[in-house]
Amino acid sequence: MLKWLNQTKKKSIKHNTGDNIDDLIKALKPSKDFNRFEFETKNGSCWVSYLKTMVSPDFIHRDVFPYLTEHSFTNIDDIKNLLPVEQKSITENVTEIQKKIMSGSIMIRFNEYDTKCLLISAVTVETRQVGMPEVEFTVVGPKEAFVESLDTNINLIRKRLPLPQLHLKEIEVGKLSKTRIAILYIDGIANQENGPIVE
Repeated sequence: MLKWLNQTKKKSIKHNTGDNIDDLIKALKPSKDFNRFEFETKNGSCWVSYLKTMVSPDFIHRDVFPYLTEHSFTNIDDIKNLLPVEQKSITENVTEIQKKIMSGSIMIRFNEYDTKCLLISAVTVETRQVGMPEVEFTVVGPKEAFVESLDTNINLIRKRLPLPQLHLKEIEVGKLSKTRIAILYIDGIANQENGPIVE
């Protein structure tokens, strides 16, 4: 028992994933809810990355993608000036980039391996109010309960644990219902012997 406790104590998670954006993307890539793709524009392309459970899809398709498609630009500053969005910033600070992606921002890079990127706040708005748990009541601790939407529940967990090492795997259960099931684990802490269940 003591041996197990000592091994558990040795496992720790670094809040920063590395020295550059590519290290951050590498940490986020295994998660099912991480989207990263090349977006075709009027005079070229740019790279877009975000956590789909943390951002509003309506906002992206209404306020971001149409402007990228319809206008021309030659650098990341052009994109910033083009988009009619209030909360946006350009940075090379990896810590800031990580923090904002984990809290619901879209990252846009003019080229795939640019060190400078544009961050656009696109935090999702819950369609159903998250209420207090009715089955298990606690005096101390959070007063939020899971709801019917899996993406909303993942959003709640990611808000509590804004770590790139929090990986998400999805499976489908039920021959008729085809219910989506999410398995979340922290890479570096979860026992790798249990790996087959999340492959």
